Amino acid sequence: MSFTTYVAGRLTDLLTTHRVVTVFDPAGRYREICCSLAGEACTVVDGSDKTTLDIRAEAVPAWQTIRTAPEGSLLIYRTDAPEQDERSLPADPLSSFAALGTIFPDLRRSGDSYRDLAIAAYPDRTDEVEQLFRTGEPTTATLDALKSGDSWPVLSSVTGAQGTVDILVELARSDRNALHNATADSAGRGELERFLVASLEMDADIMPDGSADTAAVLQEELWKRLLISEFLLDLPEEPPAALVSVPRTGAARKQVVYRTCERLRTTVPDEYVERAETLVNSMDLETVGRGITSFGEIDTFSFENAAALRTAIGEVSRGDTGEVTETLKRAERSIWYRNAGTMQPPWTIIRTAVELVQRIETATVPKTGDLVSWYLKDGVPVDAAYRAFIFAARTRDDDEPWSDDFDTLEEEMSKRYRTWVDAVQHTFINHVERDGWPLSGLARQTETYRNNVEPLLDAGHRVAYFLVDALRYDLAVALKDKLGTGFQTELRSAGAAIPSKTRLGMAALAPDEGQRLSVSVENGDWSVRRGDRLLNTAADRDGWYKEYKGDQVDVTKLDQWNKKGKKQDVSDSVRLMVVRTTDIDAVGETGSDAVFRASLEGLISDLTRGIRRAFERGFSHVVVATDHGFLYLPDRQAGDEVTAPTGDVKIKQPRYAFGKIEAADHLLRLEEPELGYTLSELCVALPRTLGTFGKPKYYVHGGLSLQEALIPVMTVTQNAQTAPPKKLPVAITYKGQKTGVVRVLRPSIKVAVGGEELPGALGFDEDWAHRKARIRLTITDASGKTVGNVSANDYRDADTGALEIPDGTVATIPINIDDGTEGKITVQAINVETDTTWETITLTVDVLD
Repeated sequence: MSFTTYVAGRLTDLLTTHRVVTVFDPAGRYREICCSLAGEACTVVDGSDKTTLDIRAEAVPAWQTIRTAPEGSLLIYRTDAPEQDERSLPADPLSSFAALGTIFPDLRRSGDSYRDLAIAAYPDRTDEVEQLFRTGEPTTATLDALKSGDSWPVLSSVTGAQGTVDILVELARSDRNALHNATADSAGRGELERFLVASLEMDADIMPDGSADTAAVLQEELWKRLLISEFLLDLPEEPPAALVSVPRTGAARKQVVYRTCERLRTTVPDEYVERAETLVNSMDLETVGRGITSFGEIDTFSFENAAALRTAIGEVSRGDTGEVTETLKRAERSIWYRNAGTMQPPWTIIRTAVELVQRIETATVPKTGDLVSWYLKDGVPVDAAYRAFIFAARTRDDDEPWSDDFDTLEEEMSKRYRTWVDAVQHTFINHVERDGWPLSGLARQTETYRNNVEPLLDAGHRVAYFLVDALRYDLAVALKDKLGTGFQTELRSAGAAIPSKTRLGMAALAPDEGQRLSVSVENGDWSVRRGDRLLNTAADRDGWYKEYKGDQVDVTKLDQWNKKGKKQDVSDSVRLMVVRTTDIDAVGETGSDAVFRASLEGLISDLTRGIRRAFERGFSHVVVATDHGFLYLPDRQAGDEVTAPTGDVKIKQPRYAFGKIEAADHLLRLEEPELGYTLSELCVALPRTLGTFGKPKYYVHGGLSLQEALIPVMTVTQNAQTAPPKKLPVAITYKGQKTGVVRVLRPSIKVAVGGEELPGALGFDEDWAHRKARIRLTITDASGKTVGNVSANDYRDADTGALEIPDGTVATIPINIDDGTEGKITVQAINVETDTTWETITLTVDVLD
């Protein structure tokens, strides 16, 4: 095989996998090779003498033509260099093509440099190739002149391959009959034996006796030779004593071993994973590997990736984000990350930890200036990053060998967050003491309806008013992002009424009808009124809305609103639709942290769907408001239980107290008119810190912190010319099949989104490469009971728990199946936005003891 032939084959493989390949070739090495690939199945756009706009003018119709052909592909040849800064990509008219396919050479991808390609083309002649590069950069013609090598006519015939690496790959694959056919007669067996000696330095008597299944035994030995050789050749130190005597291929054939193993990881990843794990277990390699202080660059086995994981945990715990980012990049190239699935969850946790550290580093708390503006820009992302980290960290399996390391990491990240959020709180309270509450420029919560809903109704608009209990500001930002480009969203902030509790906050969001809000404290409880009207409960407030506008108002719960199917469900006379939900607060107040996390993820999806349905039913505006936020501190610290207030304390709750309360250094007291409502000579006392009067919980509100009391107010309108979103096809498989037997409780499934092989795939448009499917995976047994969940992974959205997978992607998604599950289970891919099912597969759980 010549160098030109090898590169042409590499490009053909990329075109088969990605359909679109953009070749960047400033040195002009590959133009003739690219042009030679043009044919019925491949359209080549030669941009060597064209501007990017001219190239695009040819590429768009070319893509529209080939996208309907099952084997069609598009190669774009460019003589410029690829943009290194992702922020520059939108300025490139061809960025969509690079995004929806792949690029070549991609110097981030192993083996794509000019030198590496030459070595890969001639793995048996590495020394000669290296010599050429030592004396300068050889031309492609010079490299082609090296074409020669051993001839293996029988093996070439039965494998359909020519080069050493290609033949080895075909012989190793269980889904081929190549090895069986090669051992069918004495001529084949003789040539095979010589080939294995020459290519991998295997013993001359490697052929098993006639009583054995020759092909199966040889295949097992071939895999063992390749994997052990790659592992030992890649080690930067002497091999452990237990492996010194294990047969392996020497350094002279290193490139043959490396290229063959890399090809096997690419072409048959599932078989590679299974073979490697079997070998680890049979040879107890994980135990042997514990004596190794430094692994190489290649993750032949999963325990090498796990060792890198432990290194990354230490790096991020120290705040060394530069080092851990490089460790992450190397890990992401590993098959154990890309295909096996078991390593994606812990690495995802590392990524969220890096995000948290970086957010904290860039969010230094200002001593002066506009604290609210700073918090909205820099502080809210820190709260979101901490929430994402905890949510990811607490999906991990405690049985993993690195579980203790992650416990330590969680403690360290929580300490970092607490140091930051305590500093924010200290500065915030100082601002409140100086300027009062709400801080300058913030609207009061009691003005929300008057400022945001009433003007729209007066202008003749129909308004859906979503009252969401405990919608913290970072969740509102997530909701805005989830709505996407079809909507115009204005997000503002307001100061919650204190104490930041539901009965007060929800009453403050209602129309005032000219009657002042008041709070009365009696008989160990407190009540909220407008005038003489009690507004303590949801029923009280529903009645207030209905009396306010009569049959022009309707009130419903979010879950009921989302169940209604058609716009006729709402009378045309309804001008104001009040949609309320208490899901976050109800679970946070009474449920476990795990249940709270699940509820929070579901709510954002439910709200997104509910807002879309408001427009489907003829409402022109949606206003989303909340009663309060919350503190989410699952790792509480010493000192979080603060001294209770003294004096005439009428009511004491974790984050606030009512009464005639004595001043104290650890308390902040608010009185009329600062409270914004009537309190009849009492005050509200609050901890100055994030602590509580009593044993602290992971979820709490009622006090005065930016997380509890800075609340969002969101107004949403629909873009006038919004077209219905194109439906992406989605398919799910397990080991390439729609059925199968699961032998482990943490398997991985493949989720394919888009791609021309799926019915209903999209044609080309400018946003093709940036569209995503939003998928909820459910795992249930025969009775419909949930028996599993999705682990943390690259595609799992931290806000909703849904998968967000780009069009044209086949994603490996790790799942957890509950202990004790046996028999049939169903995995469903559900459209988050429509609640319809894309696809269902049925698996049988039969875990080996």
